Amino acid sequence: MSEDTFVKIMDVPGYSEADQIVQILQSHGIPAFYQGGLQDVYMGSSMMGQDILVREKDAARARELLVEFQPVSFQTAYSRKGRTGRQKLLFGIILILLIAAVGFSVLLFLMH
Repeated sequence: MSEDTFVKIMDVPGYSEADQIVQILQSHGIPAFYQGGLQDVYMGSSMMGQDILVREKDAARARELLVEFQPVSFQTAYSRKGRTGRQKLLFGIILILLIAAVGFSVLLFLMH
């Protein structure tokens, strides 16, 4: 990867946390930004939170700074693997709606 490739180092629930983290990183000379998902475009915010991105060459140093500056709740969010709680909730809601739609379709088919 090139030197200017940006990588995700963590995700946070909202804009205020993302702003704070980006400011911390930038105050230590690490170019950083945050971005949300497609929901940000049409809803103004995202249930999936905001991804924090830094240059690949700065990723290790950025993680060290965040461990030093973040409260425990952010450290666990940073070190967590797999889906976040919000992602699991959204997946569950979508799955329930899909099952309900299929069930309703089958019911309508059987009634006719």
